[in-house]
Order: sequence, then C-alpha cells, then structure tokens
Amino acid sequence: MKIASTAWKETIVAGARELDIHVRPGQVDQFARHASILKEWNQKINLTTIVDPLEMAIKHFLDAVLPCYYIQPASRILDVGSGAGFPGVALKVMIPTLQVTLVEAKRKKVNFLKHVIRELGLTQIEAVQTRIENLNQHCRVKFDVIVSRAFSDLHQLIRLTLPYLAASGQIIAYKAKVSAAEIRALRETIIDSISNQRVLPPGTDFQIKTLTFNLPVLNLPRTVLFLRCCCPRA
Repeated sequence: MKIASTAWKETIVAGARELDIHVRPGQVDQFARHASILKEWNQKINLTTIVDPLEMAIKHFLDAVLPCYYIQPASRILDVGSGAGFPGVALKVMIPTLQVTLVEAKRKKVNFLKHVIRELGLTQIEAVQTRIENLNQHCRVKFDVIVSRAFSDLHQLIRLTLPYLAASGQIIAYKAKVSAAEIRALRETIIDSISNQRVLPPGTDFQIKTLTFNLPVLNLPRTVLFLRCCCPRA
C-alpha cells in the first residue's frame, strides 16, 4: 500500500465508517496530501516515527478524528504540542469552520505545519512556535476546545491548559488507556487548579467522561478523555 493510493484512502474512509464517522472524498484527498508532505519532510527532519502507510492512516488520521462529533462547528480550538499536525490539522479538515491554533515548540515542526496549511489551502488556522506555558505572550484569547496527543501526564496537561480554557469549554486528551485511579487523581488536580491557581471562577463545576475505541484494522485500544468545565452563572 502506498500513501495517497486508492487503497490508502479507502482504508481511512472504511475505517472511519466503522467508527460512525463520515469522511468525504475531498477530506480524504486532503489527508492524502498531508500524509505525502509528511513523508517527504520526514526524510529531512524528525516529525514522526510512524512511517508505514497503513499505520500512518490508522494511527495518525483515524486516531485524530475520533472526537470530531463532540466538537461544535466554529469552535475556537487549541492543539497543544501539534507536532506533525495531529490532531489539529485533521480536525480542521473534518470541521472546516473551526478556528484553530497549533502550538509547537520546535521551529522546524512549525515550518512544516505552516507548509501543510498552505498546501491544503486551509484558512482560520495558524501555527505558533512557543511552549504552552508562554502562549499568553502570543495570544490572549480563550479556547472553546483544547486538544492534545502530546502529553502522557494528564495532570500536567490540565494544569498548563486550564488558564486558556473558555467558560463551559472542554479539554480533550488522547490516551491509550486511562485508569479509574487516574481519573480520581485528576479530579483533585482540577479542584486545586480552580481554587489555588484561580484559573476559573470559584464554584466552577466540571465533568469528566471517557470514551474507549478500538482503532480499525490494527485493533488498537484508544481512550479519549473529555473534561468539560461549567462556570457558575452570575
């Protein structure tokens, strides 16, 4: 199988269908272009260790679009540690009305992201070279949705991103597995961040939900964690 071949595209379309996600022909064409650019650039700079075409289709593109039906159109979305553009670019392709900010610390990866954005003809999406801790030096807006596949430590992700979350916004984290113990500890982290760091108004409520998936073809377990904050009414 080759990247961007008919079989490669059909793998994404059919796999997404198994997940009740509809990928249109134009969207899978954009995925194919993204993957082709990734393959070319990966020979020069380290963007991904996933180089097998089938694994790239499943582990990058299908994985990235898992939560797309849980994101409202026109949302302002922040992708933390975007790397090669996952999940932020893939979600933008699936939901064109999103306003997307891709945050990546490494300059070469930001150059890659900007090139992909141009090549795919995407608008209302930008790549910013910075660490998440310093994002407020580049923009002052709050985000409706914050996504990340880059953080293995959920507690660190929550502590670093809550200051950028809009009222009633949600954080979406991609993980292989999330245990009940991690969820309990995560609640304490959120309460501490709200009360001590004052990143959200006192009395803010929050909900944590996890959805589990098996990625098609490779049958890989995947968990998507949703943290939604609900600020108290004035």
